[in-house]
Amino acid sequence: MITDISEHACTTECVKYSYCVGVSYSPSERRCVLKGTDGLEQTAPSSYKFHPRIPVGFMVQSDGDRPGGDIFVLKEVSIEDCAQRCLAWSNCVGFSYKSRERRCVLKAEHGLEGSYHINNHQYYHRIASPKSLFANSGLDMDGKDRAGGTRAQIGTTLADCKAKCVEDAGCIGVSYRSTEGSKGLPCYTKGTNGIDMHNSQNGFQFIHRLPNGFRVKQYGDRGGGDLFAAIVPLTKCAELCFARADCIGFAFNSNERRCVAKGGNANTNYNHGVYQFYERVESAPTHYVLAPDRGGGDIGGWMHNTNPQACFAECQKNPKCFGVTYNPNSCVLKGTNAQAWYTPNQWHFAYKVPKDFAIRGAGDRPGGDLRVMYGQIEACARACKEEPQCAGVSHDSLTLRCTLKRLDGLDQHHRVSAQQFYTFEPSTALDASATALGETRPSTATARTNARIVVVACACAFAVAVATTLRRARVARRAETYGSTY
Repeated sequence: MITDISEHACTTECVKYSYCVGVSYSPSERRCVLKGTDGLEQTAPSSYKFHPRIPVGFMVQSDGDRPGGDIFVLKEVSIEDCAQRCLAWSNCVGFSYKSRERRCVLKAEHGLEGSYHINNHQYYHRIASPKSLFANSGLDMDGKDRAGGTRAQIGTTLADCKAKCVEDAGCIGVSYRSTEGSKGLPCYTKGTNGIDMHNSQNGFQFIHRLPNGFRVKQYGDRGGGDLFAAIVPLTKCAELCFARADCIGFAFNSNERRCVAKGGNANTNYNHGVYQFYERVESAPTHYVLAPDRGGGDIGGWMHNTNPQACFAECQKNPKCFGVTYNPNSCVLKGTNAQAWYTPNQWHFAYKVPKDFAIRGAGDRPGGDLRVMYGQIEACARACKEEPQCAGVSHDSLTLRCTLKRLDGLDQHHRVSAQQFYTFEPSTALDASATALGETRPSTATARTNARIVVVACACAFAVAVATTLRRARVARRAETYGSTY
């Protein structure tokens, strides 16, 4: 046990030890207990809060292990190394980890049980990898090629050439001649190493292989801003970037299969080398909904001499942030332990709300529990969309505990809680919050004005949407790909 330590320092301490899968922290006593899987029981009410350690690209859906489906077993590896091994196997859907032996069991879908068991292991589920497509992302490439960088020559059809590229973990595109030769269609798969940084007209057409949600804006790399590096295939690199809200893109080296995820402080200028930068263009998984202020629940200190857009960008980077209290020049990030009522003052509060979800009141709606998982709100929302009975989620931003909810047994009213309930309403998510939140707001003209909705895209650009009518919606399904971390 570590005493007189902050919550952030407690979770940082866990990362130093390969066996640590999470921490139990007491805010009142400032005590920290590092946890391994051996003897770890199911989550239960306590003065201590459990914070799971979750590798990038994975999520914890429930306490315990999922037996069966074993691919192979590794010993004396860290939890991050185990995650990397899983990402390197196309048929690996997750892994189970045992702290005492540093034991890693990679799992395949075939034979993997759906139920969880408490057996000194913890199962981590892999976030699905985005697929790739062949396109030139708006670049002027008609009738143009990128010479060099050849990885293989294919003499069949263009479809076969693309298929070979997809099978090659380092392939970034294909060059082909439209006129078939004696051995079929001349086509070359290409990598980042040795490929020309300028277009040429030589009778071949080059097409980029792009992971969904990414584009090649210019040739070359953007230096700096490194978040982390991994040795993985191209699409797995995209998966790792998707798992972090603060990842703006990634640089990839074909020969080494080296992936470097990039944050917002990456250089804007491109340099020529053996890496290609892929810019993330997928729409933001969250939008922001304005309300009067909610006191308490501060994460860190106040930020001054800033603006709302910058505050929202900081909230996107922080997995424990569920909203922001701000004025035009200052702000502070908030957790779900903020006061479950609104306070009329000179400050505004903005909820971070997952796409296709709505806030209808402050606090939680008890009952109707389907299952519990751990992860950021984006991963929680995605799990709800994949569950046919799910009508919403309750999320604790500090412990990352998420409860999927069904309508049957779900309380109609919001209660004071350290969790926030989000209603799944894809067709009315941008309209649904205003009137319902108005039930707990001051009935002043200022409060009604503040009830309007501001939607902030992934780049955190500000746009205003006026909410006029409360509509109820049917629960619908749509899959998205986002992951979770501490």
